[in-house]
Amino acid sequence: MFETKRDVILFCIDCSESMLKLYDDAKYEDVQTCHLFTALEAAMQIQKKKIMVGPNDSVGILLFNTVRHEHAPPMNLVNLG
Repeated sequence: MFETKRDVILFCIDCSESMLKLYDDAKYEDVQTCHLFTALEAAMQIQKKKIMVGPNDSVGILLFNTVRHEHAPPMNLVNLG
């Protein structure tokens, strides 16, 4: 029997204040960005590649150092896999 390999990738991304600090984007003139956006963009690019080369692979994103707003709706955990 042929056994296929699956990759499982979990991006753990820090959402602390230092990750939200704006700086000038090196690519685009008159545009500011932050490290959080750069990390999310990198995770997105890898997810796009995994769809093409490893459609059975799993990719997840865990955001930590977040703050829950007191008026936020209750969270419902959903398992898609």
